[in-house]
Amino acid sequence: MSESEPTATVPWWRTSTALKVLAGLLVAGLVAVIVVVVRGNDDDSSGPADAGALVVARQEALNFFTIDYRHPEEDVAKVLELATGAFKDEYAAKQAQLIAQIKKEKVVTTASVPEGGVAVEFLHGNEARILVAVDVDQASGAKVFANRNRARIVLNVVDGRWLVTAVNQVG
Repeated sequence: MSESEPTATVPWWRTSTALKVLAGLLVAGLVAVIVVVVRGNDDDSSGPADAGALVVARQEALNFFTIDYRHPEEDVAKVLELATGAFKDEYAAKQAQLIAQIKKEKVVTTASVPEGGVAVEFLHGNEARILVAVDVDQASGAKVFANRNRARIVLNVVDGRWLVTAVNQVG
């Protein structure tokens, strides 16, 4: 070929580097779309329902682990106020025995939930399982104990309200 003959140039978009970059962008875009679709269909994502379940679970954990022999009836009533179903029935059936025991042993427990101590384990529709870390200081007579408890609070929506169907200690 002589210098006077025109040379054929390859358009930039047909070079191997450009094709590799384009293929990479297409793969990344596809992955992003899949992630958005999967997460978009996941009812376990954060939202208003999530926040309501978290608030009720945190409060019920505090209610459940806080009790004072000077006013145990009020403390038990707080637990029952956020409870429903078999959990409420069982707790109510044991309340007289529980109150008598608390008064006899002069039990005082104070619960607190540390920052970041509440997390969604499962949330789908009207059901939720929330994990709550609860720090409990307990005094019984002259004995004083400090414990960290972990509770799984199981909730269901009943008449538009999140209510507790179970409190289970875990870990």
